[in-house]
Amino acid sequence: MVQQLTSCEFQDFGECLHKWFFGSTTAFYDMHEDLQLPWWFGALCFSFSFAGCMMLVTEPKWSVDNLLSFPYRTFACILIFIQGPLSFMADYVNMTHDSVFHVIDRSVAIPMLTLEVFKICAMFQYGRTWTMVIYASLCAFAIYCFLKSQLSLAESHGDGFIFWHSLWHVYPLFVSVLFTIDIFYLGQDLSKYPVSAMNNSHNLDAPLLSTLLMGKGDSEHSKGNLRSRTNKSPDL
Repeated sequence: MVQQLTSCEFQDFGECLHKWFFGSTTAFYDMHEDLQLPWWFGALCFSFSFAGCMMLVTEPKWSVDNLLSFPYRTFACILIFIQGPLSFMADYVNMTHDSVFHVIDRSVAIPMLTLEVFKICAMFQYGRTWTMVIYASLCAFAIYCFLKSQLSLAESHGDGFIFWHSLWHVYPLFVSVLFTIDIFYLGQDLSKYPVSAMNNSHNLDAPLLSTLLMGKGDSEHSKGNLRSRTNKSPDL
């Protein structure tokens, strides 16, 4: 009996998950008059694009030096050119319509959220402890807001959906502000960086000995040519 109930529960869960993931409509389908989305709700959809731009502006040293196997710049470009526009089309333009954008948006958002969690875990190795704790807390709260928005969506509660989903879209803005302060105001914390990486960075910045010697040789050669020309020049 217990096994049958468990099997039915898993089957119902699978069906609900399949319906949610591949559904081209939402609970607000054909409710144009009941659901009035404000303009700022649509603007917040592009918070992902803004966050991607800020990721490139505030790129940390561990990404520049390839210390972690994380596709930092690719992740940022997907946020800019794919996730932001998809969110706008699915959550704002087509919220009350039957559209394939709902399926595409979920297909991209789930892997991107997974990458975001992986990025947080990876950055704990080199980031400031308090910065990473705030970052992880913001991510956890954002996921909570997303789940609350989905609950409001299932109940066809428009105001609740707008409130909680707006907080979900504000998350990238908070993270952008956090890392702008961390990198530009406080300066990057290099205390956790490996000595080898720091040495390599210094070596790349310093001129090579061979370059200095060649430059010195060229300078002496130029001076010698100048003297010979001076000696050979006729007196006026």
